[in-house]
Amino acid sequence: MKELIKILGALFLFMTILFSCGEDEKPDKDKKKDKFKKEIKDPCDILDYSIKIFEDLNDLADHYDDIDDLEDDKKDKKKVDDYFDDLEEAWKYAFKEFDNEEMEEVFGGCDNEDEMEEWVDEAEYFFEERCEEFLDFISEKMINMQEESYDYEGETEEDYYEAESAEEYYSDEEVAYDGGWPEDEQRAFMENCVIEGVTTVDYCSCMLEKVLKRYPEPEDALNMDMEWMMKEAQDCL
Repeated sequence: MKELIKILGALFLFMTILFSCGEDEKPDKDKKKDKFKKEIKDPCDILDYSIKIFEDLNDLADHYDDIDDLEDDKKDKKKVDDYFDDLEEAWKYAFKEFDNEEMEEVFGGCDNEDEMEEWVDEAEYFFEERCEEFLDFISEKMINMQEESYDYEGETEEDYYEAESAEEYYSDEEVAYDGGWPEDEQRAFMENCVIEGVTTVDYCSCMLEKVLKRYPEPEDALNMDMEWMMKEAQDCL
C-alpha cells in the first residue's frame, strides 16, 4: 500500500507541473492573491473587504423584485456568483494568513463587526440561500480552527511534515482522521509530492487534506475521481 501511496503523491506532482504550463489560470490566481495581500493586512480587514462586497450585492438587488428575477438575467447572475466566490476566497485567504488567535479577534474584537452584521442581515433578505451557504462556510472554518492545533513534539524535523492549511496535526502514535491513513502513508504522500522548485509543502498539504476528507481509507484513493482531482489541484495552487 505504501508504494501505491507514493505513486499517488507523484501523480499530484505531475498534475502540478501540467497546471504550471498553463498561461490562463495561474495569472488570475496570482492577481487575486496580490489583491488580498494589499487589502487584507490584518484580521479585521477581512470584515471591511466583506462589507464592500455586501454593499455591491445589495446595490444589485435594488434593481430586482426578487431573486428569481435577478437569476433570469445571466449577466447579473454571474456577478452574484463572482461576488460570493470572491467573498469565500478572501475568507480562505484570511484563515490561512492569520493564526487562530488573530482570527478569533474577528469575531469579537473588531470595530467594524457590527457594520458587517448589518450588511449581512440586509443581504439575507434577498440572497437568503447564498448567505446561508456563506455563513455555514464560516461556521465550519471556525469549528475546524477550534479543533486544530496539535503540537509537534518530534526529535527531528524529518519526523513530521508541516501542513499550513491542514485541519489537524497528529503525532507518531496517532492516526489521521480517526484511523484512516497511517502516518507513514501520509508521509510517503508528502515525500513524493513535494519537490523543491516545483511544488510546495503548502500545496501538497492542501491536496493531502482534500484527499483525506474525500477518501478516508487509503485503498479508496487508488480509485480516485480524476476530474475531481484536477479541480481540487487547481484550487490548491
